[in-house]
Amino acid sequence: MENATKALLIAAAILVAIVLIGITMMVVNTVNEPVNQGLAETSSQAAQIFNSKFTSYEGKNRLLAQVKTLLSTIVSSNISNPNHQVKLVVNTSSGSSTLTKNEDIEARRGTLQSSKFDVTFSTNSEGYIDTITIKGV
Repeated sequence: MENATKALLIAAAILVAIVLIGITMMVVNTVNEPVNQGLAETSSQAAQIFNSKFTSYEGKNRLLAQVKTLLSTIVSSNISNPNHQVKLVVNTSSGSSTLTKNEDIEARRGTLQSSKFDVTFSTNSEGYIDTITIKGV
């Protein structure tokens, strides 16, 4: 009879431990939810801050001086933000080219010939601008 009593006490202790572990996990998950939401908002704000240096250049009929300044901004951004590189796509009547190296973007800056350009952006899954397309009008 003593063994049966001890077995029941051990079983009860195990059940109490399982219930306590379950309650602890629920509390931890509840506490982590606002933290995860805060991290997501912070990430979104970081993307908005990163994108803000480019957004003023987006649109139709942008002047040559504006586009040249945009290209300089791309190069500066690529140097200072190695985790968020921006590539440039140039569409002209002679074809399309994609530039990923800062030296190529800077070189292209001196060869632009149109006086007006259409500028559009594409973002990655994190919301950061990753491709800027300019088209000579």
